[in-house]
Amino acid sequence: MADQRLPIVDSDDGTWGEILNQFLYKEHYDTGLNDSANGGHKTVTLRPGNTAAGSAPLKFSSGDLMTAPEAGAIEYYSGSFYIRGGTDALSVVGNITGNNLSGTNTGDQTTVSGNAGSATVLQTARNINGISFNGSADITVPTLPISSAPTTQTGQGTIVAITYGESITIGAALYAKSDGTVCNADMTSIATGKIPCMGIALATASSGSHDVLLVGTYKDSTKWTGGTALTVGGMCYLSTSGGITQTQPSSTDNVIQVLGIAIASDTILFKPTYSYITHT
Repeated sequence: MADQRLPIVDSDDGTWGEILNQFLYKEHYDTGLNDSANGGHKTVTLRPGNTAAGSAPLKFSSGDLMTAPEAGAIEYYSGSFYIRGGTDALSVVGNITGNNLSGTNTGDQTTVSGNAGSATVLQTARNINGISFNGSADITVPTLPISSAPTTQTGQGTIVAITYGESITIGAALYAKSDGTVCNADMTSIATGKIPCMGIALATASSGSHDVLLVGTYKDSTKWTGGTALTVGGMCYLSTSGGITQTQPSSTDNVIQVLGIAIASDTILFKPTYSYITHT
């Protein structure tokens, strides 16, 4: 094997060509024929640099970018590198690390993965079960659709809008008619057909669609006050003409239907049983 060096001028007689060829073949391509690919680098090995200025193994000079980017090209312009993985694309395998990494991704953002270290909040807050969340703090989602104790003559829980079929007062116990409306429930007799109670009216009206509490809590300090205050822990029953009472019906043919339990002197936990018995 010839020496690993360039030929020496006025020396290396008889081996000058062999030394030069070996030097060039080390990292250059050659087929031995007239081929346009000859002379191109087949490998590039860079020696390590050192701390001295101007000793970087590879250094680019800034120049204009190609009008039509070419796949596989690396360009340097105005302080920025452009690595072309395809048509105007940047493809990097591995991690990009360093200080003050910034900029805007204006290309294809559908394949971006990993965690953004500074993404402490969402750009646009989103609601989770009605509670705004932007990522800056934990949120608590209620297990039931009850956010707080109801104010007087209001209900909290499962509420739907249903058409009123007659004159109804807020707080009235309602039953569902076959025509799709709701009317005042009545425990007087099973023969009246005004049972079972399935909701509490949350509006006073004689027609139109209004909120009805199906399950939940209903507070009425106007109705249940003074001598009519509820006994906490006591059962609540369907009464006459949409009323709610804690006295169990006891007359012949009266319907006995449990509507819930008083949890305060003016508040009922409304959870009606749809089965009932008739007093004899």
